[in-house]
Amino acid sequence: MLITFDYHIHSYYSFDSLNKPLEIIKTALKKGINAISVTDHDTIKGSLEAKKLSKQYNILVITGIELKTDAGDLIILGIDEELKNYNFYEIIDIAYSNQWLTILPHPYVRHHLSDDFIKIVEKKVSAIEGFNCRAFSISNSKAIKLAETLKKPITAGSDAHLLKEIGNGINYILVNTISEEDLFKGIKNGWIRIEARHSNPLYHFSSSLIKVPKFFLRAI
Repeated sequence: MLITFDYHIHSYYSFDSLNKPLEIIKTALKKGINAISVTDHDTIKGSLEAKKLSKQYNILVITGIELKTDAGDLIILGIDEELKNYNFYEIIDIAYSNQWLTILPHPYVRHHLSDDFIKIVEKKVSAIEGFNCRAFSISNSKAIKLAETLKKPITAGSDAHLLKEIGNGINYILVNTISEEDLFKGIKNGWIRIEARHSNPLYHFSSSLIKVPKFFLRAI
């Protein structure tokens, strides 16, 4: 059977989104998505809230985070604790030892692609986001080429900061059961097909505007 998975979604726990976890779940279900992860910036609070709510709905919720490291963003799925360490190489080792699934999102957007970075991605990162729905086509083309060169599974990330963007990047994963274990196995083995489209650029502007009041609220 196939899992339809959207793993790159932000909630109001991110500084640039207002999505409520319950609204994320309801929107995903309306679009025929049966597995999601809320991957907020630097916190698992949104994914924990969504996972708790998922018990009332027929949807698989994987805990996750989009962590800003000193080498760029890293998505970690299956994580069950907040991380305060932002050293990319140390984080990768922690994730690898805990068997969390790691995805390198939009590698050609705000990443430091040194030789050492590429080597550790090849060795320990589970998959590469080949299509980010908010990234330019040229960045996505380079990301796909990188994944192919490193022989890494290619995923699609909606990078949804607005509810309308949920489902822009869908991952169809072949599994035996709808479970976190089988989902991770499917991604790592490359049993995955992606379907993605670019987000409306106006949505990027909208999420940028969200940052302003949130910035001042944090400063109070």
